[in-house]
Amino acid sequence: LAQASLALGRSPHPAAMGNCRGAPSAHAVDVVQPLPDRFDEATPMMDPTSVHHTAPRHAQTTDIMAHVKQVASALNPKNRGPQAADVQWLNFAVEEIWPFVVKSVEKLMKEDVQQQLQASVPGPFKGIRFSQFSLGTNPPKLGPVNVNRVGNSGGEKDRSGHPGVELGIGVDWDCNANISLHVTGANVGIRKLNLKGEVFIILCPLMDSLPIVGGLQITMVSPPKISWEFTGIAQVVDMPQIARALKDIIANRIAELLVLPNRIFIHWVWGREHEIDISAMQYPMPEALLRIGIVEARGLEGKDWNLLGKATSDPYAKVTMGDREYQTPVIQKCLEPKWNDDGYFDFLMYTAAQHLTVDLFDHDLWTFVDTTDDFLGELVTVSPDQAVVEKIRLCDMLTKPDAWWPIYCKKGKKYEQSGEVHIKIESYALRAKKSVLEKPFPPHHGKANADCLLSVQLRGLRGLPKKFAAGAVIECKVLDKQNNEKSKFVSIKSTYLEEVWDKNEIDADPTVQRLVEYLKYKGTSLEDIVQVSGLTHQQVQRIVERRPSFHSKFNQSIHLPVNNPKELKLRLKLIVDGDTKHAATIQAEDFVLEDKLFKNDELEFNEILQLKRAQDGIAGIVEGPFELDIRIQLHGLVHVNPGEPP
Repeated sequence: LAQASLALGRSPHPAAMGNCRGAPSAHAVDVVQPLPDRFDEATPMMDPTSVHHTAPRHAQTTDIMAHVKQVASALNPKNRGPQAADVQWLNFAVEEIWPFVVKSVEKLMKEDVQQQLQASVPGPFKGIRFSQFSLGTNPPKLGPVNVNRVGNSGGEKDRSGHPGVELGIGVDWDCNANISLHVTGANVGIRKLNLKGEVFIILCPLMDSLPIVGGLQITMVSPPKISWEFTGIAQVVDMPQIARALKDIIANRIAELLVLPNRIFIHWVWGREHEIDISAMQYPMPEALLRIGIVEARGLEGKDWNLLGKATSDPYAKVTMGDREYQTPVIQKCLEPKWNDDGYFDFLMYTAAQHLTVDLFDHDLWTFVDTTDDFLGELVTVSPDQAVVEKIRLCDMLTKPDAWWPIYCKKGKKYEQSGEVHIKIESYALRAKKSVLEKPFPPHHGKANADCLLSVQLRGLRGLPKKFAAGAVIECKVLDKQNNEKSKFVSIKSTYLEEVWDKNEIDADPTVQRLVEYLKYKGTSLEDIVQVSGLTHQQVQRIVERRPSFHSKFNQSIHLPVNNPKELKLRLKLIVDGDTKHAATIQAEDFVLEDKLFKNDELEFNEILQLKRAQDGIAGIVEGPFELDIRIQLHGLVHVNPGEPP
């Protein structure tokens, strides 16, 4: 499933934030011990088939710890929904489908991965290419399957505002692949390829009319575990550059597509956006912002020999949560590094069931690229009998926001403790209230400098001819008032949706619908529109909500941590597929956050923006003007102390 889904990948790519220092906070320090011999309710084992639960999206709450406790309870095997261990019927279905999946994916994978691999390896290996690429005939084995409600009780809604049913499906793929890489005149083979993880399939939204299930979401809480072995020259020299670069490319490709907050969302509810928030289904609102600091480490292993003394290392840490990654600076010749503020970064938490991945490496100054750096250890839990090795979930870490955690390194077939890492976590709930942003901002730590969260929801565009309505994108730059770029993202490509004319629902042809939308855009009251159009108040209200003439659909939400919001502005540009080369840009007037958002208590703009082609350039294939249906909102940060009541 994970391999097949690569063919559908797409995701926004926010740029990294700038630096800003602040004073660190002080907490009592816990020391986290290895897992006990016995697991019970007091020390629940983190189950690999666990399922994440989400809180209602529209309930803006500071009670993060209530969510953490809810998720921890859901992860306890005693509290989960029914589990189906025997899923032979499901595996039979996959076996029948698999030959078609393989054919559709192999060509795309070969071309995509090969291109990225050539860009990632050092100079001597730039000519690397696949001489053979086959994913084999072994389909992935699925199971067990855990079934849970989205919410705590029947009919309760998730953050998108709709109830659903969630299936957590274990995936274990032993691939009999036939993959050969041609490297510097020799062939390198890949064998024993294994991919293991858990895929969540969410049947949501559930509706009270046919077809009942309105859509299907596919996602993963954490990246899958990928392992393989090389044959040929790699068996002798181990070729760490190739091995790690290839693994990173595949893992990143899956993360961009499937790992929270990313997901595949397939639905059949076009035209019902007035009752179903489609963008929230595929691009959910975060639960919280976490300011995570890898403050220091101790007891690390020396990897670099020293003729005049003991072996030492040049350690740094890679921190990953969801699809965001941060790397600390390298500390030279040190087995007890202290990163302090430089070890902090801001991450968005979508569920407390997410994993936090922390890997420590020894930087090698004499290699072409850092992909050959020696591995020092990873943040995992290891049971005494070595039977359970798992990444740590946020619901466990947030109960110990200032603690030393053991790291482990696999030596042979056993995991051995190879040091400890000191991790601090500050939790911030998200509140769309002007009063929150009028208070002092939270203290900054290095690159963890967000003051609030900026959410941009792109719904649809009006004005493009049908020929060009699909394939357009919106480029959005976050600038300061001096036009310095802070971050940037490009939307997914638009899809074309025919105007709706449902006599049972609106009973107005598209021409009347456009007239109603235009009058509302010009500020005409609903009562006056009813009088002019001859429609009922309910019909006019539905047209205003649905905006059916906006037939270039995006339905995408982007969430960006930003600082100094009153100093920022958005620059939105429309890029039409096939537009004339060097044509004048199509963009809206700069959207100044202070002028547009701080006028209301909810810090929200929910209107239409007009985009025009600039006059000082070459004419394009379309001239406009165009209207963009957009929602922009700021969310302030409210600090939450673990254990305190909301």
